[in-house]
Amino acid sequence: GKFHVFAWATATPLGAVYVGWYDSRHDPANVNVEYFVGKSFDGGRTFPLQKAVSDVPFNPCVGSFECGYFGDYTQLASGPGGLVHAVWSDTRDGVSMQLWSQTVLF
Repeated sequence: GKFHVFAWATATPLGAVYVGWYDSRHDPANVNVEYFVGKSFDGGRTFPLQKAVSDVPFNPCVGSFECGYFGDYTQLASGPGGLVHAVWSDTRDGVSMQLWSQTVLF
């Protein structure tokens, strides 16, 4: 009953897998999303560690023609020591889409 969309993955040479995605799990109306990143310790079968990376929920349809073209610009890059660099599209200003970035430590 919740949205989990536009996943993007990265992996490290040591086998850690990270996935970023938009998720509506915290919105009872299933309208607003947050950007999440999860870490897998078993090659991507499960993701027991999941963190909301965006600090506010937002409506992905703001500034987007009929919710089209949203989420096209997400990226993850994994670095040493459990660092992940996430970039996602965000409409928190209520007017237009911007790109946001955050470094996450797992």
